[in-house]
Amino acid sequence: STSTISFNVNGGTGTAPNSMTVTYGQSSAALPDSTGSTAPTGPVVGGWNTQADGKGTNYAAGAVISNVTSDIPLFAKWNTSTSTISFNENGGTGTAPNSLTVTYGQSSAALPDSTGITAPTGKVVGGWNTQADGNGTNYAAGAVISNVTS
Repeated sequence: STSTISFNVNGGTGTAPNSMTVTYGQSSAALPDSTGSTAPTGPVVGGWNTQADGKGTNYAAGAVISNVTSDIPLFAKWNTSTSTISFNENGGTGTAPNSLTVTYGQSSAALPDSTGITAPTGKVVGGWNTQADGNGTNYAAGAVISNVTS
């Protein structure tokens, strides 16, 4: 039995990559990039997603989908040409630094320190994290986030 991974330009123009046939339970070959399709005005390609609205599972070009057990339609994921890095005092008091605007695919400026934020009682400021509970990716003040894509 086989499954099909199909591609849709999702509002872009041009030709979507040819679909891939995968033996049931096996892994796909590397997913193609979006060569041949052009993003809608403003956005740039950001890989593939299982939903047209971008709220499904994301896959980058070159990713391999393991254990394919059903047909998988993939839609081009379009990102705006800029990304925003915002800061939150996360329970501290004071004012968080202003957000940074970064061109898609570029590196950020050095992340600011926490000047202006007072940590909650019994805590000290320890940099920045992508999740409020601290279980995301840690970044120190001064760190540069490379290849910002969302």
